[in-house]
Amino acid sequence: RGIPDRFRGKVWLYGSGAMFKSAAHPTLYRNLLQAHEGEKTQATEDIEKDLHRSFPEHPKYQTDKGINELRNVLTAYSFHNPSVGY
Repeated sequence: RGIPDRFRGKVWLYGSGAMFKSAAHPTLYRNLLQAHEGEKTQATEDIEKDLHRSFPEHPKYQTDKGINELRNVLTAYSFHNPSVGY
């Protein structure tokens, strides 16, 4: 059964350390998206190809809003850690 769905996000943020990194760098995500808005790289092209193939059964990613949120997270990470890409 695992962790109930309603707690998974918070448990992941805490367990991964993301909660603490976010607190230490509160504008990093937004700044990455703004600084690279409209930029095309191999990673952003790959992200666009994969968006509709990622989590095809997950209800969150069946809407334009959900797809855009996924795009933003993957894009920000690709610019934050370009040696890895996405």
